[in-house]
Amino acid sequence: MPGASWCRENASAGEPVSRDLTEALKAMGYVDTGLPALVESFPPGVVEYLQEFRTQEVRDIIETLLYIYIAQNSSSSRGEGMGVVEQSCYAYTSGPLFALAEVGLIESSSRHGTTVVRVTPAGEGIARPLTEARIRALDLRALARETHEVVPALLAGTVRGSYVNKTFPSSLPRTEETFIGFLLNNNPTLFEECERFAARLKAAGCAVLAHAYDLDGAGAGGVVYTFPAEFAYILKGMLEAIDPEVREHYDMLLESFHSTFTVLRYLACGEDCDRIRASATHRRELSRVLSLIADSIYVLEQAPQDDGVGLARFIVKDRDRYDAHLRDLGRALMADVAAKIVIDRPAPAAEPRRRGLSRPKDRKHRNARASGRRGERDGGGVGRRRLRR
Repeated sequence: MPGASWCRENASAGEPVSRDLTEALKAMGYVDTGLPALVESFPPGVVEYLQEFRTQEVRDIIETLLYIYIAQNSSSSRGEGMGVVEQSCYAYTSGPLFALAEVGLIESSSRHGTTVVRVTPAGEGIARPLTEARIRALDLRALARETHEVVPALLAGTVRGSYVNKTFPSSLPRTEETFIGFLLNNNPTLFEECERFAARLKAAGCAVLAHAYDLDGAGAGGVVYTFPAEFAYILKGMLEAIDPEVREHYDMLLESFHSTFTVLRYLACGEDCDRIRASATHRRELSRVLSLIADSIYVLEQAPQDDGVGLARFIVKDRDRYDAHLRDLGRALMADVAAKIVIDRPAPAAEPRRRGLSRPKDRKHRNARASGRRGERDGGGVGRRRLRR
């Protein structure tokens, strides 16, 4: 197996072999005060196994484990990461992957002809506290100040079932079949701000890039930012740092957009009927939209619901006019998204023009760059919604 020689060559190469797991964790940026507890999360057998490797190799093994622990959320079921496609791990050499498999920290399986890798319970027992330590090290208030308020609002409300979705596209979605795809395509600056936030988490070791994987058998998809199981805690900390009135503003705004989007998808494609039936907000929006297109339909009845908001039933009497109305309403929603989610970032200041050679004492001024403070924005923010991704 390709990794076998990597795993054993260190002991026979005559080079010093590090037996101190603490040094590898220090090199990964973990603070001294938390190291004893983190080292204790490694079972004795794993510690003994890692003594065969140099510090840098131990670090590579642990970083690979952390990558898989986070990346396995690229496909999930009921909030649980189901695994990451093997091709996403190709950035890592076979050595760390072999070592992790040999010591029982990761396992692989085949799903519809695709090899999927995930951590074992033993691997999770090591990776979870390491990831949580990285999240605790984040300055969430500073991150909230440097990120537009709509970003955590949107990501906290983008869920599957009752679980926060743990992926975000690394490029603009190709379709607008989902609410978030619709938002991002009609407000590219919103995508850029979300992508900037995801990239910052990645730089802090709290997110990774991985191929999306469809559990239904479609195989690997596009590359997405993937967040850890603890992502909800990051969003919660950021939302708590935002002014409540600002959060409420974006809560209502995004909820309104989502309700209109859901109703238009239902009227155009017949999708989300159950979602509309289950939501009084969606049923009210359906009634509002039907009143706008009344000249193209016959309303048959308002089927009573337990909350008192009826579900309108209708038939189309003029298909051309009906379709034209839906296109107009779709364009109006697009314009509304572009107009009401405004993200202004100051352009980077230009470097001062150099006029000849500066004297040595002036070099620090010559190399200075102006830094613009992020201006105050009129507001938004969100609570927790359940928007489909």
